[in-house]
Amino acid sequence: MHEAPAVNLAALIDEARTLALRNATLLSLVVAAIAGSFTGIDWYIAVNPDANGVLLLNSLFGLVISLFVQYRVTEQMLADRWPSDRARPTRSYGALFGLSLLSGLAIAAGLIVLVVPGIYLAGRWLTAVPRLVENELSGSDALRAAWADSAHSDFVFAIAYLISLSPLLAAVALGFAMEGDVFLDSFTMLASVIFNLANGLFSVLGWVLAVAAFRLCVPVRDQTMDVFA
Repeated sequence: MHEAPAVNLAALIDEARTLALRNATLLSLVVAAIAGSFTGIDWYIAVNPDANGVLLLNSLFGLVISLFVQYRVTEQMLADRWPSDRARPTRSYGALFGLSLLSGLAIAAGLIVLVVPGIYLAGRWLTAVPRLVENELSGSDALRAAWADSAHSDFVFAIAYLISLSPLLAAVALGFAMEGDVFLDSFTMLASVIFNLANGLFSVLGWVLAVAAFRLCVPVRDQTMDVFA
């Protein structure tokens, strides 16, 4: 049975930086696509306030990002770990949907109740998506594996989650600072661009940190389910 080592924050940040540089083009395109697409939807809502189905389109696009884009980006950042003589893992978007639903509800509940429990859960489950992608797990099994991965790194992984939130927190702070500003009132789309860019950075930064944590916790050859032994 493999026991995940303790991961220190400096090593995690260094691994995340290496991953980000190695995949800079892909990650930049994803951030731009997220920001541009959601800003386009916001613009359409602004000029067509009575349009039907726009909110549904917004939700569907968010679902595509959380499932398909996240899966493919995570897969790309793990590509060098998979043996060349073995078939690639089978993609299971349904399992990722289940994982996202379970973890999202639990983390949201924790954040609403006392904040700290939500941050703790997010840290403990930080490696769940990379686990699911590389080991072809179900959503619940990936959450269990991630819980084992973070046994000795819960505090560091919780900090990593807070780091991933930094673009959104910065955007919110900027929004409060500019509240009532004539410039912002004249160009309401500016707020949309800023927030959607922050949302894209939040998503991609979270994915990079999750893969970095996973790479530090799980040996390349650990392709089994012995974490549950």
